[in-house]
Amino acid sequence: MQVSLEYGWLPCSIGELLLEIDWKSAIECLKILKTRINRKDFILLLRHLLVLYAVNPNQVAIYSLYCYIKSETNDEERRSIIGPVTCKISQDLADKLEDGIKHVTIPMISLNFKNYQFAMELIDEMTPEELEQQNELGDTCLHLQLGYDNEVIEKMIEKQPNLTKILNKQQRSILRARTLEQDHYRYPLILKLLTQYEMDYLQKDIMDIYPLHSENNIPQYAFNPETKTLLNLVQTRNYAFF
Repeated sequence: MQVSLEYGWLPCSIGELLLEIDWKSAIECLKILKTRINRKDFILLLRHLLVLYAVNPNQVAIYSLYCYIKSETNDEERRSIIGPVTCKISQDLADKLEDGIKHVTIPMISLNFKNYQFAMELIDEMTPEELEQQNELGDTCLHLQLGYDNEVIEKMIEKQPNLTKILNKQQRSILRARTLEQDHYRYPLILKLLTQYEMDYLQKDIMDIYPLHSENNIPQYAFNPETKTLLNLVQTRNYAFF
Protein backbone atom coordinates (compact mmCIF):
# COMPACT_ATOMS: atom_id res chain seq x y z
CA MET A 1 0.00 0.00 0.00
CA GLN A 2 1.34 3.40 -0.96
CA VAL A 3 0.89 6.57 1.04
CA SER A 4 1.27 10.20 0.07
CA LEU A 5 2.04 13.59 1.57
CA GLU A 6 -1.64 14.46 1.85
CA TYR A 7 -1.39 14.70 5.65
CA GLY A 8 2.07 16.23 5.77
CA TRP A 9 3.84 12.91 6.43
CA LEU A 10 7.58 12.63 5.73
CA PRO A 11 9.51 9.34 5.47
CA CYS A 12 11.77 8.61 8.43
CA SER A 13 14.14 6.35 6.49
CA ILE A 14 15.42 5.83 2.97
CA GLY A 15 13.50 2.55 2.89
CA GLU A 16 10.23 4.38 3.39
CA LEU A 17 11.15 6.95 0.78
CA LEU A 18 11.93 4.18 -1.67
CA LEU A 19 9.08 1.75 -1.14
CA GLU A 20 6.16 3.26 0.67
CA ILE A 21 5.18 6.35 -1.33
CA ASP A 22 4.30 7.09 -4.92
CA TRP A 23 6.83 8.86 -7.11
CA LYS A 24 4.99 12.20 -7.12
CA SER A 25 5.12 12.26 -3.34
CA ALA A 26 8.75 11.12 -3.38
CA ILE A 27 9.64 14.19 -5.44
CA GLU A 28 7.89 16.40 -2.88
CA CYS A 29 9.87 14.67 -0.13
CA LEU A 30 13.12 15.34 -1.96
CA LYS A 31 12.22 19.01 -2.38
CA ILE A 32 11.70 19.30 1.37
CA LEU A 33 14.76 17.26 2.32
CA LYS A 34 16.88 19.39 -0.01
CA THR A 35 16.22 22.38 2.24
CA ARG A 36 16.79 20.50 5.51
CA ILE A 37 20.09 18.66 4.98
CA ASN A 38 23.45 19.83 3.71
CA ARG A 39 24.32 19.53 0.04
CA LYS A 40 26.77 16.64 0.44
CA ASP A 41 24.24 14.53 2.34
CA PHE A 42 21.55 15.34 -0.21
CA ILE A 43 23.78 14.16 -3.09
CA LEU A 44 24.56 11.00 -1.12
CA LEU A 45 20.84 10.44 -0.57
CA LEU A 46 20.20 10.70 -4.32
CA ARG A 47 22.94 8.15 -4.98
CA HIS A 48 21.51 5.74 -2.41
CA LEU A 49 18.09 6.05 -4.00
CA LEU A 50 19.47 5.47 -7.49
CA VAL A 51 21.29 2.31 -6.40
CA LEU A 52 18.26 0.97 -4.54
CA TYR A 53 15.96 1.68 -7.46
CA ALA A 54 18.48 0.07 -9.83
CA VAL A 55 18.57 -3.28 -8.05
CA ASN A 56 14.78 -3.43 -7.91
CA PRO A 57 13.85 -4.67 -11.42
CA ASN A 58 10.18 -3.76 -10.98
CA GLN A 59 10.92 -0.16 -10.09
CA VAL A 60 9.97 1.97 -13.09
CA ALA A 61 10.59 5.21 -11.19
CA ILE A 62 14.35 5.03 -11.76
CA TYR A 63 14.14 7.06 -14.97
CA SER A 64 12.06 9.73 -13.25
CA LEU A 65 14.64 9.84 -10.47
CA TYR A 66 17.44 10.19 -13.02
CA CYS A 67 15.62 13.07 -14.74
CA TYR A 68 15.26 14.73 -11.33
CA ILE A 69 18.98 14.23 -10.67
CA LYS A 70 19.87 15.81 -14.02
CA SER A 71 17.72 18.84 -13.27
CA GLU A 72 18.91 19.32 -9.68
CA THR A 73 22.66 18.65 -9.85
CA ASN A 74 25.69 20.00 -11.65
CA ASP A 75 28.02 17.86 -13.76
CA GLU A 76 30.44 17.09 -10.92
CA GLU A 77 27.66 16.07 -8.55
CA ARG A 78 26.00 13.93 -11.19
CA ARG A 79 29.27 12.14 -11.95
CA SER A 80 29.62 11.22 -8.29
CA ILE A 81 26.03 9.93 -8.21
CA ILE A 82 26.35 7.61 -11.22
CA GLY A 83 29.83 6.36 -10.32
CA PRO A 84 30.59 2.63 -9.86
CA VAL A 85 29.27 0.81 -6.80
CA THR A 86 31.53 -1.23 -4.50
CA CYS A 87 29.90 -4.56 -3.65
CA LYS A 88 30.98 -7.22 -1.19
CA ILE A 89 31.72 -10.58 -2.79
CA SER A 90 29.80 -13.56 -1.43
CA GLN A 91 31.81 -15.88 0.79
CA ASP A 92 31.39 -18.79 -1.63
CA LEU A 93 32.89 -16.79 -4.48
CA ALA A 94 35.59 -15.24 -2.29
CA ASP A 95 36.77 -18.72 -1.29
CA LYS A 96 37.33 -19.57 -4.96
CA LEU A 97 39.44 -16.50 -5.66
CA GLU A 98 43.17 -17.03 -5.22
CA ASP A 99 44.00 -13.35 -4.71
CA GLY A 100 41.64 -12.91 -1.77
CA ILE A 101 39.46 -10.20 -3.31
CA LYS A 102 36.66 -9.30 -0.89
CA HIS A 103 34.98 -6.50 -2.82
CA VAL A 104 34.34 -5.85 -6.48
CA THR A 105 33.47 -2.64 -8.30
CA ILE A 106 30.26 -2.74 -10.32
CA PRO A 107 29.54 0.00 -12.90
CA MET A 108 26.17 1.61 -12.24
CA ILE A 109 24.94 0.48 -15.65
CA SER A 110 25.69 -3.15 -14.80
CA LEU A 111 23.34 -3.31 -11.83
CA ASN A 112 20.48 -5.65 -12.51
CA PHE A 113 17.79 -3.19 -13.55
CA LYS A 114 15.74 -3.31 -16.74
CA ASN A 115 14.75 0.26 -17.48
CA TYR A 116 15.45 0.97 -21.15
CA GLN A 117 15.19 4.76 -20.92
CA PHE A 118 17.58 4.99 -18.00
CA ALA A 119 20.07 2.64 -19.64
CA MET A 120 20.18 4.64 -22.87
CA GLU A 121 20.54 7.92 -20.97
CA LEU A 122 23.31 6.51 -18.82
CA ILE A 123 25.29 5.33 -21.85
CA ASP A 124 25.10 8.87 -23.23
CA GLU A 125 26.33 10.15 -19.88
CA MET A 126 29.30 7.76 -19.68
CA THR A 127 32.52 8.41 -21.56
CA PRO A 128 34.08 5.74 -23.84
CA GLU A 129 36.85 5.38 -21.25
CA GLU A 130 34.35 4.68 -18.48
CA LEU A 131 32.61 2.03 -20.58
CA GLU A 132 35.84 0.05 -20.97
CA GLN A 133 36.97 0.26 -17.35
CA GLN A 134 37.67 -3.08 -15.69
CA ASN A 135 37.04 -3.99 -12.08
CA GLU A 136 39.03 -6.16 -9.67
CA LEU A 137 38.04 -9.30 -11.59
CA GLY A 138 38.90 -7.78 -14.95
CA ASP A 139 35.23 -7.47 -15.89
CA THR A 140 33.89 -4.64 -18.00
CA CYS A 141 30.27 -3.51 -17.87
CA LEU A 142 29.43 -6.14 -20.52
CA HIS A 143 31.03 -9.04 -18.66
CA LEU A 144 28.29 -8.74 -16.06
CA GLN A 145 24.74 -9.95 -16.45
CA LEU A 146 22.49 -7.35 -18.03
CA GLY A 147 18.73 -7.44 -18.41
CA TYR A 148 18.77 -5.14 -21.42
CA ASP A 149 17.69 -5.82 -24.94
CA ASN A 150 20.26 -6.01 -27.71
CA GLU A 151 19.92 -2.37 -28.70
CA VAL A 152 21.32 -1.19 -25.37
CA ILE A 153 24.30 -3.55 -25.58
CA GLU A 154 24.96 -2.56 -29.19
CA LYS A 155 24.94 1.10 -28.22
CA MET A 156 27.63 0.43 -25.61
CA ILE A 157 29.79 -1.37 -28.16
CA GLU A 158 29.29 1.30 -30.81
CA LYS A 159 30.44 3.93 -28.33
CA GLN A 160 33.38 1.81 -27.13
CA PRO A 161 34.37 -0.94 -29.64
CA ASN A 162 37.22 -2.02 -27.33
CA LEU A 163 34.59 -3.84 -25.28
CA THR A 164 34.77 -6.62 -27.86
CA LYS A 165 38.51 -7.12 -27.30
CA ILE A 166 38.92 -7.02 -23.52
CA LEU A 167 39.44 -10.26 -21.59
CA ASN A 168 38.83 -10.54 -17.86
CA LYS A 169 41.05 -12.44 -15.42
CA GLN A 170 39.39 -15.69 -16.47
CA GLN A 171 40.44 -14.94 -20.05
CA ARG A 172 36.82 -14.48 -21.06
CA SER A 173 35.60 -12.00 -23.63
CA ILE A 174 32.05 -10.68 -23.64
CA LEU A 175 31.15 -13.62 -25.90
CA ARG A 176 31.76 -15.81 -22.87
CA ALA A 177 30.08 -13.40 -20.48
CA ARG A 178 26.83 -13.96 -18.61
CA THR A 179 25.35 -11.15 -20.68
CA LEU A 180 24.97 -13.49 -23.65
CA GLU A 181 24.45 -16.84 -21.95
CA GLN A 182 21.39 -18.94 -22.80
CA ASP A 183 19.36 -16.06 -24.19
CA HIS A 184 18.04 -17.05 -27.60
CA TYR A 185 17.10 -13.51 -28.51
CA ARG A 186 20.82 -12.65 -28.31
CA TYR A 187 21.35 -14.62 -31.53
CA PRO A 188 21.45 -11.54 -33.85
CA LEU A 189 23.82 -9.75 -31.47
CA ILE A 190 26.17 -12.72 -31.18
CA LEU A 191 26.24 -13.08 -34.96
CA LYS A 192 27.06 -9.38 -35.29
CA LEU A 193 29.91 -9.69 -32.77
CA LEU A 194 31.36 -12.60 -34.73
CA THR A 195 31.04 -11.05 -38.18
CA GLN A 196 31.19 -7.27 -37.92
CA TYR A 197 33.53 -7.11 -34.92
CA GLU A 198 35.35 -10.36 -35.76
CA MET A 199 35.46 -11.59 -32.19
CA ASP A 200 37.52 -14.69 -31.52
CA TYR A 201 35.12 -17.59 -31.00
CA LEU A 202 38.05 -19.96 -30.38
CA GLN A 203 39.48 -18.02 -27.42
CA LYS A 204 39.42 -20.51 -24.53
CA ASP A 205 39.18 -19.32 -20.94
CA ILE A 206 41.26 -20.58 -18.02
CA MET A 207 38.86 -23.52 -17.69
CA ASP A 208 39.61 -24.49 -21.29
CA ILE A 209 36.06 -23.63 -22.39
CA TYR A 210 35.22 -22.01 -25.71
CA PRO A 211 33.18 -18.75 -25.77
CA LEU A 212 30.19 -20.35 -27.50
CA HIS A 213 30.04 -23.27 -25.07
CA SER A 214 28.21 -23.59 -21.76
CA GLU A 215 29.83 -23.89 -18.32
CA ASN A 216 29.82 -27.67 -18.88
CA ASN A 217 31.66 -27.12 -22.19
CA ILE A 218 28.58 -28.09 -24.19
CA PRO A 219 28.29 -26.17 -27.49
CA GLN A 220 25.52 -23.57 -27.43
CA TYR A 221 26.16 -22.12 -30.88
CA ALA A 222 28.05 -23.29 -33.98
CA PHE A 223 29.63 -20.56 -36.10
CA ASN A 224 30.72 -21.02 -39.72
CA PRO A 225 33.24 -18.27 -40.56
CA GLU A 226 33.08 -18.99 -44.30
CA THR A 227 29.33 -18.59 -44.67
CA LYS A 228 29.09 -16.27 -41.64
CA THR A 229 26.18 -18.24 -40.26
CA LEU A 230 25.39 -19.13 -36.67
CA LEU A 231 23.42 -22.17 -35.57
CA ASN A 232 21.63 -22.03 -32.23
CA LEU A 233 22.24 -25.55 -30.92
CA VAL A 234 20.28 -25.04 -27.71
CA GLN A 235 17.17 -24.09 -29.61
CA THR A 236 17.65 -27.05 -31.95
CA ARG A 237 17.84 -29.44 -29.01
CA ASN A 238 14.75 -27.90 -27.45
CA TYR A 239 12.77 -28.40 -30.64
CA ALA A 240 13.69 -32.09 -30.58
CA PHE A 241 11.46 -32.59 -27.55
CA PHE A 242 8.28 -31.76 -29.47
